[in-house]
Amino acid sequence: GTPPAGGADMADGFLPTEEMGLTFKAEFTEEDARTQVRGGLGQSVEMEPWMLAAALRADGRFRPMMLQSAMEGRDGDGRKIAETAPQPLAVVTGGAEPYVNNAFLERVGYRNLWDGKVHVLDGLGHSPFREAPEVFNPLFERFLDEVS
Repeated sequence: GTPPAGGADMADGFLPTEEMGLTFKAEFTEEDARTQVRGGLGQSVEMEPWMLAAALRADGRFRPMMLQSAMEGRDGDGRKIAETAPQPLAVVTGGAEPYVNNAFLERVGYRNLWDGKVHVLDGLGHSPFREAPEVFNPLFERFLDEVS
């Protein structure tokens, strides 16, 4: 759910959408929480009551701290990891992803990109495994079979 970005290219790894803006907002209204959950689920997945309750219950102080930490480079550099890791890395994203910049995913110089490509699942959002398990699961199973 997160692009392999580091401090220097964090802004390029994400999209400037309403959903992304909420990711780092300290205080949520109920509408903010609904928008955030909906963005994470995708339009075709039912929002269950516990999902909204969890979004409202989350400690909002963490969200701005997460952004600050990433921008200051205090987190692991995802791009460096992706470009140097010898393990096969499967990169799967939805074509209608509201958070991650899929063009950025295509520009990363992965050391060992499984199938030699970023898999973009047309019409799906941030959680293709929830939106279309019949599309995602066979791809995931093939990855697991090939790397195990």
